[in-house]
Amino acid sequence: MTTHAMREVLRSAMTTALLPALALAVLLGLPAAAGAQGVTDAEVTIGSCAALTGPASYLGTQTVQGAQAYLNSLNDAGGVHGRKVKLVSRDDGYEPDKTIACVNQLIQQDKVFGMAFFVGTPTGAKAVPMAEAQKVPVVGFFTGARSYFFRAIFTPSSTASPKASSW
Repeated sequence: MTTHAMREVLRSAMTTALLPALALAVLLGLPAAAGAQGVTDAEVTIGSCAALTGPASYLGTQTVQGAQAYLNSLNDAGGVHGRKVKLVSRDDGYEPDKTIACVNQLIQQDKVFGMAFFVGTPTGAKAVPMAEAQKVPVVGFFTGARSYFFRAIFTPSSTASPKASSW
């Protein structure tokens, strides 16, 4: 691989990670007391369902790698309020049915505090209502959708529809 090609891959990874990193900042800014699902005195666990295999695997792997690089930097600087941030990343292969299983596993088995770094509109359309129903914050979709659905700010105590709470 040429130096130019390597720079382009890194630039793509950084661009791919920038928006989700900002979304993660929103997610981690939510109040989270030790004892809440996915939160201990030492760690906050967040989850991701992304296309790590299949036709969109480049997008998924780059998003997760960029997110992990950001989290490594964040953790090296002391984490968030002294807590390290752990990312549990699962593969949905860019298939909505697999996203359903992935989200269920993240929430029910992995006990994540929140979710981020999803890739795709059809997969996100499955993840958002599930997260809302379980009161698990979810942010940072890599999607081309312009719908209010993906611009909504999730507030765990809110019963408002995503449209009512959109930016």
